[in-house]
Amino acid sequence: MPDVAAIPPGPHAGRVWHDPAISSPALKRGCTVRQLTNYRGHSHHLAGLMPCWLAGGRQLVLVSDREGCGNLFVYDFSDASLTQLTDLRGSKRPAAVVLVAPDRLTFRYGAEAYELDCASMWLRPRSAKTVRGRAKYTVRAKRAAGETITAGGRRVIWVGPERTPLAESEGSGRAPFAITAPCVSPDGRLVVFASDAGGYAQVYAAELPRK
Repeated sequence: MPDVAAIPPGPHAGRVWHDPAISSPALKRGCTVRQLTNYRGHSHHLAGLMPCWLAGGRQLVLVSDREGCGNLFVYDFSDASLTQLTDLRGSKRPAAVVLVAPDRLTFRYGAEAYELDCASMWLRPRSAKTVRGRAKYTVRAKRAAGETITAGGRRVIWVGPERTPLAESEGSGRAPFAITAPCVSPDGRLVVFASDAGGYAQVYAAELPRK
């Protein structure tokens, strides 16, 4: 398809949020767990097959429905800030997010497909074909993380082949968000996951025990 003019950021793109970093005893199990997001709405990190880490792994892209609209945000681990990347006003959430360059994402929003320049926050409509497939730029974690379910619906994150428990939670009872989709940071120091233990799905980071 022919190139289409970029869409400038909306008035809310670029806003910086400072959520209080809270350690949650309900999720703690022999390690430090930090709550990265804290808002009366749902937030989810982009995990699974294609977690989107920026700035050499110092930032993580996530989706949050703050103020009733699902948008892309980037969490900066250096100062615990959350910067809004998109200013989408519909009822959908960004999906199929793929990191195609160090500072460029493609994603779906409903039936539409977009490319996002994370530095300028300008969007460009794209063909749906451009957001298919695996991420072009990925960083493999140094240590593996997994997820298992024990009796009573309690979910546990485990690390390593010995399946050492790292964090656990019963959540709010609305599966599957007790603990879901753990992913390891590129430097292998953190496991990031989502949990609705506090009533809303929020993003947490658990420190991996040092060997």
